[in-house]
Amino acid sequence: MVLMPALQRVIASIEMAKAMLTSAEVSLENTLIRAPFDGTVLAKNADIGEMVVPMAASVGSKSAVVTIADMTSLQVEADVSESNIEHIKPDQPCEITLDAYPEFRYQGYVAKIVPTADRSKATVMVKVAFRNYDSRVLPEMALKFYSSQNSRRK
Repeated sequence: MVLMPALQRVIASIEMAKAMLTSAEVSLENTLIRAPFDGTVLAKNADIGEMVVPMAASVGSKSAVVTIADMTSLQVEADVSESNIEHIKPDQPCEITLDAYPEFRYQGYVAKIVPTADRSKATVMVKVAFRNYDSRVLPEMALKFYSSQNSRRK
């Protein structure tokens, strides 16, 4: 069956309108920002009108709109002296005391012993996780932690 030229133009216009709608939907989708996990915004890194580039930064653009954290998975990063690292074991119980709330002791455990040393400080980084989340615990707070052998670490 041969279509009349006018009908072909109408069909082509409809297809073009569908393509333009799809393009507009993709452009709208690219304006949405989604977090990779549920969390709390810690810092706003870009302002209205600034260019944001996903996954890579270029001249005049930002690579992150916000900094977020999962507050329920905060960990303490502590430098442990090389001479004491032999006393630290994964899953070892610890107590954590925040300088801001010295009267509270939080239960924790050794989550990870980072397998490299800092030669300039003669330390090994140990990550200590909290057993229970507490809303008073905030990123970058100063603290002390104690291993189950009661030797102080910071």
